[in-house]
Amino acid sequence: MARNYRDRERRENRPIVVPVIICSLAQEQGKQYTKRLLPEFLTPRSVIRLDHLLEAAALPAEERTADRVCEILGCIDPRTARRRLAALNGAINHVTLELSYRRASTPELGALPANDPDTAPLDHLQMLYQGEQEAQDRAGRAAAPLATLAAFLQAAMRKLPQKKPSSCVSLSGCPP
Repeated sequence: MARNYRDRERRENRPIVVPVIICSLAQEQGKQYTKRLLPEFLTPRSVIRLDHLLEAAALPAEERTADRVCEILGCIDPRTARRRLAALNGAINHVTLELSYRRASTPELGALPANDPDTAPLDHLQMLYQGEQEAQDRAGRAAAPLATLAAFLQAAMRKLPQKKPSSCVSLSGCPP
């Protein structure tokens, strides 16, 4: 299946082929019968790359201006940057909650990583993910590796509801 992603250097969309698995048995049963195998750098339902989104989200607050974020993402309109960062933040919160629940339900594999209110959500998620990997190693589950952090975020972004973009243009510029 043809799909596009945003090339930030050229500020244009580039094509990529995404494999699709079709299950005829599931189709006959009226169930979901296709599965797309997205590469880790793609964001579901968007041309903006996930690795570029994570790079923009990791910027310190004082450096996260509309122009800088648009430059990193390869987009022109700051509304696109705000919408994509909001979707990423929702996914980060969802995955953080899921990993916290996993870790809290298995205290014998180690405590939750220390967290303070000043920790950025992305940093907290990365600490939780690292803690979950260490817990998996302690449990001896090396045969069933933990999904990557990008795969967790892709799944969360696929599940979360998407708001349609507004056609209304605001006169005041809002940084992402």
